[in-house]
Amino acid sequence: MAIERLETDFVSGYFAEDENILYVTYRHALTPSVTNSMYRWLGRIIKDAKNDISRSIGSIYDFSDVDNIDLADFMNAQVQSVSINVKIDLSKHPVALIVKSEHQEEYVRMLMGVTPQENRKRIVYSVDEAKSFIQEFHENLA
Repeated sequence: MAIERLETDFVSGYFAEDENILYVTYRHALTPSVTNSMYRWLGRIIKDAKNDISRSIGSIYDFSDVDNIDLADFMNAQVQSVSINVKIDLSKHPVALIVKSEHQEEYVRMLMGVTPQENRKRIVYSVDEAKSFIQEFHENLA
């Protein structure tokens, strides 16, 4: 069964069947509306999978083309993320967050709650680095 794609002016997302990786790419501005669009899409995918996300080996969120982050989105993103985390166990689902500058890195670190103790999320600077992180994460689980 094909998995629904997300495509708006500010965010796109798809599940790469050949890699079993979820890709989300943000563009231009990151606002509560953009975040809500992504989480509604993600919620539909999870519901369609009957909350079984084991098919996906990880997610890659690309923030490198974001040039404006609405500070109101910080709380919105946290609420949306907690809502998903309460419904499903994501402890074995790595998330790579792509940025292109230290400035973006600091915003994304705060937005996504990335801490040194959090080994499931990592800020990276390329898709290759993101894929390596996902592979390394699963090797460390074994």
